[in-house]
Amino acid sequence: MRIYPESLTRINLQKDTNMCMPFMEQGWILVQSKSHPVDFMIEKVAFPRIFNKKMPSRKADFSPASDIAVDSTDVVKVAVYINERQYIHSSISF
Repeated sequence: MRIYPESLTRINLQKDTNMCMPFMEQGWILVQSKSHPVDFMIEKVAFPRIFNKKMPSRKADFSPASDIAVDSTDVVKVAVYINERQYIHSSISF
């Protein structure tokens, strides 16, 4: 049995859907189209109010071996990214 965030019930998973939807502070649901995928970039800033040190961006990994992959349908892959580090501020872009 799998339990998904309630936010997933509001997502219309049509073909070619690429979207990023926040569901909590520093937590996002990522939806990537299988037919026309876009790259989701995770951007981070360490100690944003003190040093404001930009860290290297990384591409979100939607593979089953990833630490963020959740599931997939016939048309999309769905993943969750949560930043649990309070000293780092994250954002998602695509």
